[in-house]
Amino acid sequence: ITSKVGGTFEKHFTIERSYRFFLEGTAKREQVVIAAIHSLDTKFIGGGPYSYFDIKTGKFQNTIHFSQLIWTYFDLGLMGLITVFFYLFYIVKSLETRNKWFFLFIFSVITIYSFYTTPFSEIGIVFSIFMFFNYYRNA
Repeated sequence: ITSKVGGTFEKHFTIERSYRFFLEGTAKREQVVIAAIHSLDTKFIGGGPYSYFDIKTGKFQNTIHFSQLIWTYFDLGLMGLITVFFYLFYIVKSLETRNKWFFLFIFSVITIYSFYTTPFSEIGIVFSIFMFFNYYRNA
């Protein structure tokens, strides 16, 4: 099986392989992060809005795999990524959870979810989070 998929699981996430897949445009989300940390220049400000996805051509500049956090990093840099983390933090904090561990659990889940999709572009997801926790708080 490993010969069919190109080697062991660990070999797919090496720095060299991640960077190569990033350059080819086929890197998975984890490989994009590995390439950004180890092989690419640090982006403090980023390439500007829609530098990761060109809305004129409808094509991704780097790789077709994206998420809220990856997209934010390439468009807005570390400053934008920190801002998004604060935004996530305050969204979860506004839910007024009384239990610290529950707050950390929900914050972790939403952060991981943001690594795999773009929840801020889907108003239904954000609205559902507020509805669910508003109901939970009033119950």
